[in-house]
Amino acid sequence: MDHVHIDEGGTAPRPITGVPTDTAGFLGITRRGPEDPRVVTSFTEFVRIFGSHLPAAHSPLPFAVEGFFLNGGRRAVIGRVTSRTAATLTADLGEKTRLRAAGPGAWSNGLAVKIESDDAREPQAGAFRLTVVCWESAPPQPLVDPTDPATMDDPGRAEPALVEVHEHLSADPSSPDYYVTRVRAASCLVRVEALREGPPPLMALTLAQTLGTPGHDGAPVDVQDY
Repeated sequence: MDHVHIDEGGTAPRPITGVPTDTAGFLGITRRGPEDPRVVTSFTEFVRIFGSHLPAAHSPLPFAVEGFFLNGGRRAVIGRVTSRTAATLTADLGEKTRLRAAGPGAWSNGLAVKIESDDAREPQAGAFRLTVVCWESAPPQPLVDPTDPATMDDPGRAEPALVEVHEHLSADPSSPDYYVTRVRAASCLVRVEALREGPPPLMALTLAQTLGTPGHDGAPVDVQDY
């Protein structure tokens, strides 16, 4: 005699398991910034690292990131795409320090740097302060320091997109304020490298591209770059 096996199952539709929609990844062209992926938690943070909107025909990415956060997004991973033929600005601050832009592109030609003595915190003698100014359009010519209160009424003054002030820096590699590691951890705009022992020389605000090799965008971004 044959046996019949009956397997009964529910007829109700299975529930759809929800997935989080508050985290997303974005890949594309930005105005500036590093090429290694970065996590941002607001559009304000995106602008600080990667710059403001570009024309939508050139890159819709900033508009997409802004819309993501406006619609409840909380965490975005940004991958900046650049041309493989783009160049990164480098500038020698005297003979002891080399500065590089955080990422390649002509945007870095709007960077200017200033180095001042900063002995306010004892007992660290010889501390210095590095100020980095970034204009998204052409910097003013002649250069007017927008961080100097005396230039507030100067008609040649142009408001920068971003100003970074790195204070209480030390040239001692054993110090927690060693300038190479402090700037690398905090700056959205530049990285620094010690070529020799000792601090960089003091200098008034100076366009970085005049101290070394300017950056450029290279050929248009294509599929290989993505």
